[in-house]
Amino acid sequence: MKTHFEDIFYPTAEEELNKLCNLDDSDGSYKAIILPHASLENVNYLYNEGFSKLKKVKRYVFIAPMHNGKYPLSSTSLFTLSSSIDDNVKITSAANITIDDSILEEEYSFELVLLYLKKLKRVCEIIPIFTALEVSDEIKKLKKLISSFSDDDTSFIISSNFSLSSSNDKAIMCAKNLINALKDNTPLLEEEKKGNISSCGIKIFEAFRNKYKNFDVLAIQDKDQIVKEIDDCKGNVIHLLGAYYD
Repeated sequence: MKTHFEDIFYPTAEEELNKLCNLDDSDGSYKAIILPHASLENVNYLYNEGFSKLKKVKRYVFIAPMHNGKYPLSSTSLFTLSSSIDDNVKITSAANITIDDSILEEEYSFELVLLYLKKLKRVCEIIPIFTALEVSDEIKKLKKLISSFSDDDTSFIISSNFSLSSSNDKAIMCAKNLINALKDNTPLLEEEKKGNISSCGIKIFEAFRNKYKNFDVLAIQDKDQIVKEIDDCKGNVIHLLGAYYD
């Protein structure tokens, strides 16, 4: 697969990359994790921890928001990538979804996830889905798609930050509200309209609502600062590692 963000969001020099990537190859227990999108140096602990705790399976489904919104000339809000093979990872297009490889020129999170799957050195498949969800019918379509992938040999990797605010106090408030909403399986769209939560992944989280019984925050990272509780985070940008489980 052609890459676009080498030496921008992650280093290509093997020595530098190995300093950031410290993977535990043992089998984890979580079937769905939420990873932030940011440069690897700012979130490497979360990626290391997330992939260590993720259940290692034959198939992964990657779901991420599109930050430029719905394509003006497109009648759909769900996109996938062309099928290809990259080392030990087979990239498979999601069925019945528009293929658009140009998304990779704007959304770098898939490159980071693919990088980690390749470092696990296990033969596996990943199905990429990019979303620009706008209305409830499209969320239902994604929810149905998620259900079609649910089996013992599939784990989900969601890419999303937990707040869009650049204000630290507001970001913390919105992130806390979102964490509580995910724990309580609260409908998210109304909370978003009220301004109580703000996240690029809200529509994706809504599609996952009620799929799993529990949600938890595993870690929060701001560069070298790593904490478990959001009130202990002093940074201006909040990056969280979350997980759904039964």
